[in-house]
Amino acid sequence: MIYAPIIIPTLCRFEQLKNCIESLQQNSYAENTELFIGLDYPSKDSHQEGYQKILSYLESGISGFANITIIKHSYNIGWYQNYTELRKAAYLKYDRLIYTEDDNVFSPNFLEFINKNLEQYQDDDSILAVSGYSYPLTWDSLEDSLIKINTYFSAWGYGIWKSKEEEMLRHISLNNFDDMMRDFSFMHKLCKASPNQYCNFVKGMCEYTNMLIQNEKIMTIDLSFGLYMFYYDKHMIFPTVSKSRNMGHDVGGLNCKEMSFDCNGAITHRNYLYAEQPVDINIKYNLSTTPLSSNTNLINRKLDLFFNVEPFELFRCKCAWLMYRLLGKSITTKLIKKYTSSQNN
Repeated sequence: MIYAPIIIPTLCRFEQLKNCIESLQQNSYAENTELFIGLDYPSKDSHQEGYQKILSYLESGISGFANITIIKHSYNIGWYQNYTELRKAAYLKYDRLIYTEDDNVFSPNFLEFINKNLEQYQDDDSILAVSGYSYPLTWDSLEDSLIKINTYFSAWGYGIWKSKEEEMLRHISLNNFDDMMRDFSFMHKLCKASPNQYCNFVKGMCEYTNMLIQNEKIMTIDLSFGLYMFYYDKHMIFPTVSKSRNMGHDVGGLNCKEMSFDCNGAITHRNYLYAEQPVDINIKYNLSTTPLSSNTNLINRKLDLFFNVEPFELFRCKCAWLMYRLLGKSITTKLIKKYTSSQNN
């Protein structure tokens, strides 16, 4: 068994990081697992208190793992570079890794689940990664303890192989994603499989939102990973009961927004209380002997109920995509930014 190392980028959220590490310490595989923590330097005074608490916590020593590697930065390098430095360090020693943000907490069998499935599916080219998180849906009708998804990539605690990640990153570029946007057949299939991801892709490429492109480059985030999977027929494995819980939907989260809950409305990805999501409490994980479900249509229909898109929003995105295809990215982006600016003024 190869025990994948864990990488955690962090900055100033002391309580979240402490809870994350303490939950990992409860895992039986922790004693065989190396932990890499990247501590970025504050870019603003409001981050100093939390940063100093984390610094003291790390310097006091963390037990329960095979080894601890701490990478401290003397100036602010930002979340993404902090993450890439950790990934580089881990891949110098291992051919796989486990990534988590500092505001996730885990089931006691999370590490066993990730490691055993990394071992099981390492030679399956159709499987890109293994997620410890599972969306709050009822998967009972699928009668599987594992499912594979081809539209969404979850970054809330996942394992991945170096070779498969590097292959993916070679394909994530602005030129390639522009070709995907102009591919009528692909866009039609994406819209049918996942209207939400279709809208996310169109809005990202048109730069109506900043969740896909930064500094004229495609960001290597869960959205671009999910689009890569769908285009190249890859999948991510998910448990039917989540083995991680995201505690980052508050005012301090970097990648997640604060959530509000309307008890009179339908539960969706926009209002679900992720911090209260039930997770697996079992100590041990037994590797599933049930074949992975190949019914991606059923799985995507279930996901659509959670990642709902209003009809008018989908219509607007289809219109924006048509503009993109006819006029190109540059003109479409300028027109949309001009329209957005006029609406805000």
